[in-house]
Amino acid sequence: MKYFTLGDKKLSRICLGTMNFGQLGEDKAKEILEYAYSLGINFFDTANCYSESLSEIYLGKIINKFSRDKIFITSKVYFNDGKLSYGGIIKSVTDSLKRLNTSYLDLLLLHRFDKDTSPRETFKSLKELKDAGKVKHFGISSMTKTQAEIYFKEAKDNQLSLEVLQHNYSLMEREENNDLMPLIDKYHLLCTPYSPLAGGLLCFYEKTDNINDEVRKRVKEISKKYNVNMSTIALAYLLQQNYVKAVIIGASEKCHIDDAALALSLTLSEEELNYLDEVYISHQHEINT
Repeated sequence: MKYFTLGDKKLSRICLGTMNFGQLGEDKAKEILEYAYSLGINFFDTANCYSESLSEIYLGKIINKFSRDKIFITSKVYFNDGKLSYGGIIKSVTDSLKRLNTSYLDLLLLHRFDKDTSPRETFKSLKELKDAGKVKHFGISSMTKTQAEIYFKEAKDNQLSLEVLQHNYSLMEREENNDLMPLIDKYHLLCTPYSPLAGGLLCFYEKTDNINDEVRKRVKEISKKYNVNMSTIALAYLLQQNYVKAVIIGASEKCHIDDAALALSLTLSEEELNYLDEVYISHQHEINT
């Protein structure tokens, strides 16, 4: 396993997303999480809304077996009563901590931009959570550049840092990444893309009418060269982008984690990276806010 540093912790460059834990059930979720941990994965991503909070509940039960200071937990706030209002955030984080059986979150992400709440109110609650030791780090998820800039200004005014960007980014979906690139450079954001396999499209190849079908075809071609699954190539591509610190994967079987871990040791050549880049066709991507 390979790691990067945030604050005083080393985080695995493979992050296990738990969105599907509610569907997997507690026993299967436990099997997947413990296997991931055995491979050195210590970075876990969840949210207050995943599977009606079951993902946090299952994660909370399982991580009791691990040393809390050895793992890094991310949760999110927005899809809750009050969204990013003062009361909405405080209650959501309090409930998340209870479900996760922990006294603090390593990272709290603002899951979306809240157009109905003033940034000042939002960051008042974040400052209180930081001062109380209930949240160590903050970040944003799935926003436009214009929306994100509003929060960066407010963070500065409150002497807080937004350090992490979680956004939709893959070989098949680069619009959000391209929009946010100026902010990634300006604020030296640590990027942890979600949906790196484009909802499964980069796990297999069958000819489709997808606008970027040629990208998938080339991923398949390179995977045959290295005798690995397509997902390993798709993840290796992202992990070689110097601003991408970790990729968030979902897993319903142990082999999915093995494919992701293998991507860390596979280095694509500059020629291969360009080969995957040159056929990408830009398209409009509407970010839900």
